[in-house]
Amino acid sequence: MIRAGRGVRFAAILAVALALPACGQRGLRLYTHPNPKVPNLHGSTVAAFPPLSIGSEQGPSIVALETLDAVFAREISGIRFVPPAEVVAQTALSEAESAMLAEQMRQFLPVAASPRRGRARLFSSRRIGDIELPGRLLVTLQRDPYPKQQLSPASLPASLFAGLDADYALLTVTYPDYQRIARTVAMLGIVPLAWAPVLRAEGPRSLFALYEVETGARVWDVIVGLDNRIRPNDATEARRRIVDYRIMPVVGVAYLLTGEFEDPLERAVRGRTTE
Repeated sequence: MIRAGRGVRFAAILAVALALPACGQRGLRLYTHPNPKVPNLHGSTVAAFPPLSIGSEQGPSIVALETLDAVFAREISGIRFVPPAEVVAQTALSEAESAMLAEQMRQFLPVAASPRRGRARLFSSRRIGDIELPGRLLVTLQRDPYPKQQLSPASLPASLFAGLDADYALLTVTYPDYQRIARTVAMLGIVPLAWAPVLRAEGPRSLFALYEVETGARVWDVIVGLDNRIRPNDATEARRRIVDYRIMPVVGVAYLLTGEFEDPLERAVRGRTTE
């Protein structure tokens, strides 16, 4: 009996020890793939198109659209932005042109990306502007500066950007990514009984590509994603959080384009807290 009791206690301690690393993962971990040098956009105007999406999941593109409209509502660091709501009003894409644009932007996706280079801290605070957070929010960025494969078309027909009062067009494509893992079924959460393969959603990610309005040439592209794992009920709970993790790819690309992080983050969070 004594040995059995010790065995149960040891199993319980082991289970807690294995769980601690997962519990200790705090903050939001952004990454880029790849991250070539961003052109100098100071004094330029960038028009943010409504996001395109891959697959039947519309949630990420809806969140991206709301975030793009909030973050790029006005100038950041000397760069004028045109949000998607205004882009729609300025352009007159036909259904055929919209379908062609979507097909062109999706041809190299999805791309598996998991950079392993050093992380830099972008934000660490209990407040975003005058918005009080329930705890300290830590956001880090892991860069991958080396291109490994083509992410977006080298050029697009300039006619797609006709009517835009802008120098550049920023295109966004949201796409899901899943990983097959083995889930352990355990008695009382301690004794493993069986393993079952399941699909686990990776963190939200998007392709962002910058094109010259006049020529249609691509000048920069990047994938920005969140490395945090996603639980099945996260999507339904995310909207109730002050900081919805699904906004982070757009906030991340705003940082890459402007060098500012807290201002875009505050705009995105304030836009969602005032809904």
